[in-house]
Amino acid sequence: MTGGVDQEIEVYLMSADAFVSWQDGYTGTMYYDSGKVNRGSIEATLPPNADTYYLIFDNRSSARIAKSVQAEVTLHYDRWWPIF
Repeated sequence: MTGGVDQEIEVYLMSADAFVSWQDGYTGTMYYDSGKVNRGSIEATLPPNADTYYLIFDNRSSARIAKSVQAEVTLHYDRWWPIF
């Protein structure tokens, strides 16, 4: 996404538990919080345990302005279980 101040969004990466809290207006543990941006790169280290994670593009701060978001997301991980 590119643009000026009126094109800013916030990007979050969080666990499933934090997502439920965030939906209720509370802040849980965020693995990534961009602040207001119009361009960026996400680099976050997730814990080694299995979980569900949410990547959120939040437009609530200026919801009256339409935005176009383009994202290319790649997850890199290490395999922890033995190969037989």
